[in-house]
Amino acid sequence: MTQKKRISIYRRDLKPGNTNDNQQEFWLYSLSEYDSKGNITEQIIYDNNETIIERVVRKYDNKGLLVHEQFFVDNNEPSDEKTYERDENGLLTAEIKHYLDGSYDKTTYYYDSQNRIIKTVTVDDEGEAEQEMIKDYSGELIVRSLTTDPDGDIIYLDEFIYNETENTVEHKKTNNENGEESHILTHYNSSSRKISETFFGEDGDVISKVYYEEDEKGNVVKVWEEGDNNHVTEIKYDEKDNAVLQEEKDEDGNIISSVKREFDEDGNIIFSNVFIDGQGRRLPQHYEMRFDYTVEDENE
Repeated sequence: MTQKKRISIYRRDLKPGNTNDNQQEFWLYSLSEYDSKGNITEQIIYDNNETIIERVVRKYDNKGLLVHEQFFVDNNEPSDEKTYERDENGLLTAEIKHYLDGSYDKTTYYYDSQNRIIKTVTVDDEGEAEQEMIKDYSGELIVRSLTTDPDGDIIYLDEFIYNETENTVEHKKTNNENGEESHILTHYNSSSRKISETFFGEDGDVISKVYYEEDEKGNVVKVWEEGDNNHVTEIKYDEKDNAVLQEEKDEDGNIISSVKREFDEDGNIIFSNVFIDGQGRRLPQHYEMRFDYTVEDENE
């Protein structure tokens, strides 16, 4: 008998000064359904009145590969949907996005002899080109991804450089839709785990640096930033290496955000307490989430 899984997440917002008995009741925040292969078949997000604000329904073929997605928005109103076409080997050959007005965009995928994506072409329902993406490889590694509009002008450009252990040490990114450029240099330890990142602006000046500290098991226990925000994040783990506490503080030691987690014997998160300080720019948040896991026979 095959089985499917359901994950229900309940949330309640906490009010300062209230005792636990006087706090808001938990309400259903998210519901996720999985099939016997572990594929998520439906996901629903609710507001605190348990009205649907977002819903996605997914269908898969007999190999467990995604073939269709249907999106819903406020109060379960149908929105866009996507259809995925595949060849006999399961490779994605086309992605079709259908809109409510009946129009659609179709993206066709092209592969090399190693089944790596080398090009995608997106056209509208009249066959007019919208954009093209080309990927270049060096050996097994992608070194360049270029997306252009019908006139050949660059929309997005990503360039990658790797070290001898095939870790990305440099990533340059250009986004001409919003005019942003980024440049990241990354350093690793002898175990190929990240120890620092340096972020550069468009003019080549350093914007910020981020450093990572590990424990003897390789768990990241501290992340600190040098730049506009000199924040420090510390992470604590239980004996099973589950992250049970994560706190972000500013340079004066004030807590900016905090996440406390509890896990069951299988390592599934069952409870979290989240605090986010708005820092005067937005409303602060403090809430708890409870996670329930249900397994049942698939034909029920």
